[in-house]
Amino acid sequence: MLALTVLVFLSGITVPLISTLVKVRKSSEVFYQDEIGLYQLQLELALHDIEEVNYESIVYHKNGDTFILHIVNDKLLSQPGSEDFIHGISEAFFEVEDTVIYLSFSRQGKQLRFPIGYCEEQ
Repeated sequence: MLALTVLVFLSGITVPLISTLVKVRKSSEVFYQDEIGLYQLQLELALHDIEEVNYESIVYHKNGDTFILHIVNDKLLSQPGSEDFIHGISEAFFEVEDTVIYLSFSRQGKQLRFPIGYCEEQ
């Protein structure tokens, strides 16, 4: 009877702990993927000429072609083509503040804002 009581007590502690650890691991994975995507996006914009930044998109030139960075099907994509930088976001917007381009989006209830490039005043 004592062993059964201890087992019930330990399972009562263990189950919430395991579910919390699973949530933390998933959220850490998403934020890690966001960091990689933001780094790749920063490189992409640093290496190419930015033509226009507006609330919904960034237009830039790469190898003589014009590309548009915007949200498509919950992904931040560069088109033509489909270079995917960040996924799992339904809304994002861009803004320029003192020549710095910022990307803002929400992830898991948090509003995030990151510098992603530089351009001339718009």
